[in-house]
Amino acid sequence: MTDSNAKAVTGVILTAVDGSQSAQIAAHVAVQLAKAQHYAIRGIAVVDETMTFKPYANYKRELTLDPELATEGEQGQEDIATMFKIQADLALTMVESICQEAGVPYMGEILIGGVDVDILSKAKDATLLAVGRRGNQHPHDVNHLGSHFLSVIRHVSLPVITGGDEDRTVRHLLLAYNSSQSGLQALHNASLLQHALDADVTVVLIDDKDDGRAIHWKEEILTRLMEEERPSYQFDIRRGDAAAEIAAAAVTHDADLIIVGGQRHRQAMLRRFGSRTAVEKLLRQTQRPVLIV
Repeated sequence: MTDSNAKAVTGVILTAVDGSQSAQIAAHVAVQLAKAQHYAIRGIAVVDETMTFKPYANYKRELTLDPELATEGEQGQEDIATMFKIQADLALTMVESICQEAGVPYMGEILIGGVDVDILSKAKDATLLAVGRRGNQHPHDVNHLGSHFLSVIRHVSLPVITGGDEDRTVRHLLLAYNSSQSGLQALHNASLLQHALDADVTVVLIDDKDDGRAIHWKEEILTRLMEEERPSYQFDIRRGDAAAEIAAAAVTHDADLIIVGGQRHRQAMLRRFGSRTAVEKLLRQTQRPVLIV
């Protein structure tokens, strides 16, 4: 792959693809954001060495872009590696095609190694990361989050765009807000994207302790809107489980992208490795793309 539409850019979105629907949807959202914010797309596809070098790996279930790749009978390591390289090239070609159509600068590469390790390594030089939630072995299991994906989001220091199961043009943003530092960062990102994409914004406020905090958060946002001369937002105050209510609000308001805080609490996420964080619960309950900041 080579650079296309070379020009000065203000940031880079690292876009990891593996041929899965979720990754392709994340890439589509990434290109929309890249076009609006004058970013470039750096596409990567990592050929998982565990699939090519472990004799009992179920590699055929991961070969999905071209049915003819998964031929009958067992294959040698070199043949398996070649098939995955072909699939990686096909996945990157799809991203390159979207970039060309949108006029977004693009470059791409195929790597062989550990998926999460290589993505995290390349993410050090990026502004944003776009990645799918699950690989090709669980394409229709909405509740499933891939092990590589979980490893990445628990360690990466960048905002993450994660694809869902619905490919959407981003015109309506749903911001899940609280007054935490990550909530303020989510508000900042929503404001930037609102202007860049000329999008509508709905703010969902979850009063999960039924103590009136959501009203305070609404007043806090309204004050900021007046100070910064931003267009007014629509508000939706809800009570109950945060993840479930955010997912429900996305459906109610037909949101194209959900923006949530949470990426700044990676250490807490690591300590809770055996349990599910609110963000992870949300990703299991919504089919829509999510931006985690």
